[in-house]
Amino acid sequence: GMGINENVVALTDFNDGGGAALYVGGNFLSAGGVSNTTNIAKWNGSAWSPVGSGMDAAVYALAVFDDGGGPDLYAGGYFTTAGGVSANFIANWDGASWSALGSGISGTGLALAVFDDGGGPALYAGGDFTIAGGVGANYIAKWDGASWSALGSGVSGLVSAQAVFDDGGGGGPALYAGGEFTTAGGVSANNIAKWKTVCTVLDDDFDNGVLDPQWAVTFAANANGWTFAESGTELAVTDIATISRYCNNLCVSRGDVQLTRSVPYLSDFQVDFD
Repeated sequence: GMGINENVVALTDFNDGGGAALYVGGNFLSAGGVSNTTNIAKWNGSAWSPVGSGMDAAVYALAVFDDGGGPDLYAGGYFTTAGGVSANFIANWDGASWSALGSGISGTGLALAVFDDGGGPALYAGGDFTIAGGVGANYIAKWDGASWSALGSGVSGLVSAQAVFDDGGGGGPALYAGGEFTTAGGVSANNIAKWKTVCTVLDDDFDNGVLDPQWAVTFAANANGWTFAESGTELAVTDIATISRYCNNLCVSRGDVQLTRSVPYLSDFQVDFD
């Protein structure tokens, strides 16, 4: 084919129901001279075709995510319309049409990744924004298929790259974010940090399901009815409160018993890049 007339920034493969194809995002006017291929296009191995009517500005990130209704293609970028539909800097393509993710994000979407934090797979967006779906979210946010949420206090500057990686330390996969920031979740972090939601502790740190006093667990002032219950390789935490920096400071890579994420605020950023 004639190729792309200007910059390509993002590539991913996606099957929209008509067979696997390569999807291309960037800052270009057309792909192969085909109409309506502005900033995003599809290559089936022999020909270019449009993805709806394209975007009104650059596409910087592409990812495939299944929110429970089947896989869709997600695009992040500098656009505010996708296929003629209002979509602030992020949108999804279901194989037939574009749609917005709520009210979107407040600035450019630069990075997309799919990660399961223990509550099921979700789409994580990084970029140059401070609001996601009307919620304060500093430069990184989570879309669960229905709503946006922040990742703690976020990071101090734009996020331009994300990846999921298991370092083999026993804590399972974690989401890594890179960009132009100096803090992540209030912790000093020079341009790269890790977000994880499951921490590990040693089995002998529990006595009949009760956490040994050596572990400093801090509950919110209104936290009533908290219990720990040990079962096999899992320790379940019930009720709602805050465990202050529990994963970050106390129990990362400590053994083979998992503290399962059954409450909010358990996650936090941590820095492994001293």
